[in-house]
Amino acid sequence: MQYASFGRRLVAHMIDHLLVGIAAVAVLAPVTGATVLFGVLETVRDSPVALIGLIFSAIGIILAAAAGVWVYSAGFESSSWQATPGKRMMGLIVTDEAGQRITFARASARYFAKFLSSMGLYLGYLVALFTARNQTLHDLLASTLVLQR
Repeated sequence: MQYASFGRRLVAHMIDHLLVGIAAVAVLAPVTGATVLFGVLETVRDSPVALIGLIFSAIGIILAAAAGVWVYSAGFESSSWQATPGKRMMGLIVTDEAGQRITFARASARYFAKFLSSMGLYLGYLVALFTARNQTLHDLLASTLVLQR
């Protein structure tokens, strides 16, 4: 196995974003639509309680979507696949630094470290262009590797 290239990782990332986006629309659109519709109908009646309920529903929907993306990423990367569907399509796997399958906890740490990689114009992702093992900032923080089969 060899270290995954920046290009393969980028394409895998784009595939995963597309898949998550499709799933989010399919699952959340009906729920969001119903919540907003009923919330707006109640708010029209000048009910501040309904408006508060609508706000909390929107927050709940956002949190559910965020949790779904986390479980998608960490769940797949810690599974026997060792990769999200996008990574799998590109022939990539995520391992620890010894080449072993990672735990859900480490995959979660890697996922949340991606927020740091995303800051500052995604500079944490560009770190992969300058490290010997093509590791991004979140890989370095979680002690993980992305390998190409």
